[in-house]
Amino acid sequence: KTVHNILENISHIIPADFIELNIWDDDGTNLIPYQFEKNSRENTGVLVREKQKIGDDYTGLIIKENQPCWLEDLENNPKNFVSSNVDKQNFHSFMGFPLVMGHEVLGTLEFFKAEKSGFSKIQFDAIENISHHIAASINNAILFREENQKAVELSSLAQLAQSVSYSKEPEKIFEKM
Repeated sequence: KTVHNILENISHIIPADFIELNIWDDDGTNLIPYQFEKNSRENTGVLVREKQKIGDDYTGLIIKENQPCWLEDLENNPKNFVSSNVDKQNFHSFMGFPLVMGHEVLGTLEFFKAEKSGFSKIQFDAIENISHHIAASINNAILFREENQKAVELSSLAQLAQSVSYSKEPEKIFEKM
């Protein structure tokens, strides 16, 4: 829900043709790409693609350097990367931002546009200024999910403890487990 809201709202601020939000999975080994495409034929709005390892693409560059990246002409850029998740070869402008909480990179926020020089300095500065708020929102959503999971586990343990205290037949307790 948080990811959907971020992508939906950010698409109103930056008129990009394609927006991708990459977030580390629970293990911190793969990135989960959430994608929002303008004029997409699919009505879902936000698409979740298969997990990807960090590589030698724009996402990897942003994470490794922990710096925003703004490229006005992807075609003539010396770092002409290819992404495995979507055909980004049709785009000519790129902006990407690391989403950092403390010293930890939570993921990236990336914008693609079909025309060259498709983004302005004002747009770049706007996203750079709010990227820490986006990272905080994602971090809070992750913490909330983890705390909910812990609450479910504790509730199950409490129910099991209650069953143990009422039962005089240990076999039934082990059956419930």
